[in-house]
Amino acid sequence: MREQTKTYIEEFLTEMNSFFHSEQEIQMLLVQHLRNTGEYSNVFIEYYVPVENLNLYPWVNERKISIDIVVNRQNVFLPIEIKYKTKQQILNEFIFGEELNVELHEHGAKNENCYYFWKDVKRNELLLNSFNRIEENGLTLFITNDDRYKNEPRKFSQYAPFSIHQNKEVDANTQMSWDETNGAISDDRRRKFPSFSLINAYKISWQNMGLENHIFTIC
Repeated sequence: MREQTKTYIEEFLTEMNSFFHSEQEIQMLLVQHLRNTGEYSNVFIEYYVPVENLNLYPWVNERKISIDIVVNRQNVFLPIEIKYKTKQQILNEFIFGEELNVELHEHGAKNENCYYFWKDVKRNELLLNSFNRIEENGLTLFITNDDRYKNEPRKFSQYAPFSIHQNKEVDANTQMSWDETNGAISDDRRRKFPSFSLINAYKISWQNMGLENHIFTIC
């Protein structure tokens, strides 16, 4: 089910010809696309999971998880997480029949956005190891109009281990931690963004979308 679902998501993104304005909009449109395939018994949105049911969850201050999308077929489940991070871009769109300029905002905090992507990857691993009805690792999707995410970080950059640059490879059992070669991270950052270990190996491969400047990667 994982590979088939990944293919559906890739088709959805490469064929999309209207802009997204928020992560929630992507979520709703993707849910509708997956439902329309007719391949799933159900497609859930904002699927609630109590944190205490996840084994060895590193983010101790969180009490619950809402998974962006969960697909279900024959009582087998697959979670899907979505991240949409943008730089400023002016779009021409029709609003109530009038052509207007619409602005995508600058999210910034590239280092934290990369961390959150790998956090979602780790969370999918934990879900797989915690629930018998999840039989394959979930999918983690990152969409952006900022091609700087494809670039390798500077050497010894603190966020370098969490980079999602093109062709980045993460080996199985890799410890994901901030690089403190050029200086220690603050205690507050350490609490908010704790280290964690990934069970599986991953490779980042960016793909182009039909939308101007937009790219995506999926693990």
